[in-house]
Order: sequence, then structure tokens, then C-alpha cells
Amino acid sequence: MPQYRYRARDVHGTSVSGVMDVSDIRELEKRLSQRKIYLIEAKEEKGAGLLSRQITLPFFNKVRTTHLILFTRQLTAMLRAGVPITQALSTLAEQTESHGLKEAIKKIRGDIEQGSNFADALARHPDIFSELYISTVRVGEETGNVEEILDRIATFLEREMDIKSKVKGALIYPVVLLVVASALILFLVSYVLPKFRKVFYTARVPLPLPTQLMFKISELFQQYWYVFFLVIIFLAIGMRMIYRSKKGRYIIDRWKLKMILIGPLLRKVGISRFARSLETLVRSGVDMAKSFQVIKGSLGNVVLEEVMDKVRENVMRGGSINEPLRRSKEFPPMVAHMISIGEETGNMDDMLREVAESYDKEVDFTIKILTSVLEPLLLVVMGGIVLFIALSLYLPLFKMAKIIQYY
Repeated sequence: MPQYRYRARDVHGTSVSGVMDVSDIRELEKRLSQRKIYLIEAKEEKGAGLLSRQITLPFFNKVRTTHLILFTRQLTAMLRAGVPITQALSTLAEQTESHGLKEAIKKIRGDIEQGSNFADALARHPDIFSELYISTVRVGEETGNVEEILDRIATFLEREMDIKSKVKGALIYPVVLLVVASALILFLVSYVLPKFRKVFYTARVPLPLPTQLMFKISELFQQYWYVFFLVIIFLAIGMRMIYRSKKGRYIIDRWKLKMILIGPLLRKVGISRFARSLETLVRSGVDMAKSFQVIKGSLGNVVLEEVMDKVRENVMRGGSINEPLRRSKEFPPMVAHMISIGEETGNMDDMLREVAESYDKEVDFTIKILTSVLEPLLLVVMGGIVLFIALSLYLPLFKMAKIIQYY
């Protein structure tokens, strides 16, 4: 988005200047007039956005959710204590341990000092502050309750982090088990089997079919090991390219939701995130149509995101929220029913909180089931593969023992 440096005056005639990311001068003039600031002149900063993108190193400057939560909580406390926002940001920039967040806070403080509002300053750092964060802060500035809005955002982020940590925690053991077992199988195929193969071929021992099969795999791996790795790399690149295409990502995301064990968990996490996000936005006073646009980018699944588009279109036509949810078949009838009650009674935020809390519990329960089923299943599969390799080696040894005993 273009960046404009402007000079303006407020209602008291005081000169105001700053920098703002807007699509054109008309939008700049509109944004300023909403703050009762009147534009005198503006000039587009050529190459400013490009330069900032070129020097950004997202891998090293990535801000962890824990740092963002701490920043939000501390800023809330300081604003409630009556500390001016620029002073609060200066203090927090010195205290934060995250280098990326520290630099962002300094830039936000500088933008505010130059006349920008808090939400616009946050919007210049989309890699740190989500659209939900920015939209709710913007409403807080318009209504004059930024502290309360920041408190809600921090609570929302804490709950989101809790769900993510539970899902990651459930998958850590199976992933570690898979990696260790794969490394063991690779060691057996590439190092152990070739040594036994030489012994058996030298002794001219008749080899059973499982042993012949394993030795053939071992030979192929030794001769063409680089082909195996190239195939894996090309498959990974191909899957990534497919996922980047609109149709490919839809097919993969649809498949994810239909996967045994994993699918129900992903759906419940998506519904919990939907309800929690919408509750936060509704309580903060964000426009309903805007809310669904914001939520769309946070669900992490194209299939569910398309449902948000349909809901938004229906709401903009004056329709209800529950009807598109019900027709989509992606959201359980219970969710649509509770939202319908919230629309009828005017207690939408309370109903959404009930849905979110209910699905948080569902996520916990599903994770327990997933862990209890997936871990022994992986152990059986990996153990079976290792057992097959071991038997393919021991069967010829038994034959060798018989031959030696015979002589």
C-alpha cells in the first residue's frame, strides 16, 4: 500500500504532520477528517514501503504470542493508570525482550507522535498485529475505551495460545516417535542389512522371500539413495505449490477436515476460534460485516473461510448469521441454533462465549482421544516394520544353524 507524508491542521489551527499507509489521497483526507484534522498537502513517499520490506528479516524478528500478550497486558495497565500512550510505549520498548516487537513499538510511538492514531500505527506492522487486533483497537479509539479493548484482546490471545499449545503438545510425542522410528529403519536398511547380506551370500544360505525383499530394498537404497531424497524433496515442493493454488488448497483443506481422528479436531479448533474471535469483535463493537471479514483470515482453513464469505454477504443484505452456517453443513446444527437464539434475544456475545467454551472442552476431549489412539497405533505400525526387518534377518540365521548342525 502507498505511504503518504502529509501536513494538516486540527480544529484549533495547530499544525499536524505525519505518515500514513492509504490507497490514495482521498482515503487519506477521509481518515484525517474522521479525526477532525484537515489536510493541507500530501506527498507519496516513493520506495519507502519497498525499502522497509527489503530489510525486514521475519525469521529473526518473529514475535512470539507470549511477548505480544505481555505487551498488551502491560499497556492496558499503564493506560488505566493514566500514563500517556507515547510514554507507555517508550517504557515498554525498553522492557520487552523481543527485538522485533521492540523495533515495532518504537516505530508505533514515532507514528503517534507525528499525528497518526494508534490503530493506523499498528496497521503498519501486520506481521505482528493481526487484523482482529487492529480492528478492535480502532473501535476502542472511536468509543474511548482502548484500555477495555486491549484487555479483551489479551484474554483472546491467551485462550488462542492455550488451544494451540494443547494441539502441539498432543502431536509432539507421535512426531518424535515417527522420527526416531524412521531413523532406526534407515540405519537398519543402510548399515545393518548390507553386512548380513555379505555373510548370507558368502555362506550360500537359501534366503526366504521376506529376506530377499529386504535385501533388494537395501541394495536399491545404497545405489540410489539420492533418488529417494530427491523424490521426497520434489514431493514436498509439489505439495507446497499445489497448496498455494486456490483449487489445490481447497482440496487439501477439505481432505484435512475429512481425515480420521485429525479432521474432527481441526474442525472443532476452527469452530472454537470462530466463536471466540466473533465474541471479541462483537463485544468490542466492531461492525458485523467487518467482523466476518476479519475472522476469515484467522480460521486457517479455506473451506471454513468460504462459509464466512457467505455469512458476510447474507449479513450485508440484512439477513441472519445462522442461516448460512446451517446451509453450509460445515458447522454443527447446535452452533447455528445457539447463534440463532443470540440473534433473537440480543445476547449474541454471551451465546458466542458459550459456544467457544463448549468447543474448548470438545477440543480437550478430542485431543485426549487422539493421543490415546494415535500413540499406540504408531507404536504398533513402527514396531511391525522393525519386527519384519528383524525376522527377515533371523530366518536365514536359523537355516545357517541347521546347516552347521547337520555337518
